[in-house]
Amino acid sequence: MPFGLGSKKAIGTAGGAARSLADLVDAAEDAWPLVEDCVGEAVCPVEILPGEPAAGESTLLALQITTHSVLGTIALHTGGLLVDHGWLRILGSGHPRIGGGLREWNASLGGVALDPPLGQAMIVAYDAVGGFFALNGGKWPGEAGGLYYFAPDTRKWDAMDIVYSWFVSWAMSERLSDYYETLRWPGWETEVEALGPDQAISVYPPLGFQPSPDTKTSIGERSRRAVPARELWALGHGIGRQIGGLADGQTVEIKVD
Repeated sequence: MPFGLGSKKAIGTAGGAARSLADLVDAAEDAWPLVEDCVGEAVCPVEILPGEPAAGESTLLALQITTHSVLGTIALHTGGLLVDHGWLRILGSGHPRIGGGLREWNASLGGVALDPPLGQAMIVAYDAVGGFFALNGGKWPGEAGGLYYFAPDTRKWDAMDIVYSWFVSWAMSERLSDYYETLRWPGWETEVEALGPDQAISVYPPLGFQPSPDTKTSIGERSRRAVPARELWALGHGIGRQIGGLADGQTVEIKVD
């Protein structure tokens, strides 16, 4: 079931006194039943990872949003969501199966800064091939709360024109497999399920490139191995800086430090 659009201002409260846990836990209108309904109607496997109560409360306090929002209720009630065999990892408060949660992935919430750092946006999910989803907090044009995707094949941030609540609904619909059609290969489920916490799959030659102008290879024909997802963040942005402004089809030599 699709959620309501919700607020686009769901990244936290800027300035003013911090709200207490009692202010943020909305028992009367908690969005958790909506999340449970959406998981129950998902067209792909979705696993809700249980979160430690203390970690959930700390994450909600760091976010400074209520559980009336889908983001707030996922942060409080879950360690995260593994969607479609773990292809997509929606961050909660963290769990041994998924690794870090929203706090660990975002310096703005007290975590270790990414390399390169991400300012005025918040990572909320990432996928098995090094794509990252972030909520806009002023980094990109438009209202705060809109979702952007860092594509592993173009190394660019693309606006998805949806907010977080619709993103969760989208992730559990047939649109997820359509979105990733060209980035999957026969048997991907087994490789993805074997990933460890905070891991994703590094592909070589890198996505978006061909070995030569005369040779075309699919992702299934390329070398793949599990690496820390943060490594793919750094690599993707490093390659993006080197190829920025180049024309399609141009031959390049990529330097990876």
